[in-house]
Amino acid sequence: MLRFGIVAYRDHPPQESTFVTSVQDFSNFSSASGFLEKLSATGGGDPPEAVLDGLNDAVTKLSWNDNTEKLLFLLLDNPGHGVRFGTNYDCPCNLHEREILTEMKKKQISFHIIKPKVDNEKLDKMIECFKQYICLDITELEKVRKLSNPHSKFTIDKALDSSDIEMRIFNRIKFRHNHNLSEK
Repeated sequence: MLRFGIVAYRDHPPQESTFVTSVQDFSNFSSASGFLEKLSATGGGDPPEAVLDGLNDAVTKLSWNDNTEKLLFLLLDNPGHGVRFGTNYDCPCNLHEREILTEMKKKQISFHIIKPKVDNEKLDKMIECFKQYICLDITELEKVRKLSNPHSKFTIDKALDSSDIEMRIFNRIKFRHNHNLSEK
């Protein structure tokens, strides 16, 4: 049975006034897509976003089941707040990737980053910082197409080479499963 949890994140005030994060705990596909349909992307005052807040909520506020395969996908186009990432200031909530990613690793959550295939030095710097604490998979989207329901305002960018993404995820799960069995 597949369950989908979603954490939407934006930015901290004053750049954003609606919310920093919004959490939809694990549920069926219909509930998850209903949550997504209510979201919209607007404005923004600066490129850094509340990435660490989103990751923290994904790791600590979603009800992860210990006895399942756990996959977390981070879709982003800009880094989080962090002087170490090359942005102007650290996360206003004093979050640091070390604690978040250490907890993610402890919960055995497989981490996948999906980012645009464009030069973004600060985003790449953030990802390199993340790699100090956890093994992660990175997918760069070069060409995308819009998938949408004509009766919905929500669209999903989907890579044209989605079979490659699916195969990479499958291979990662298989590797983790085989590695866990060999440790027992």
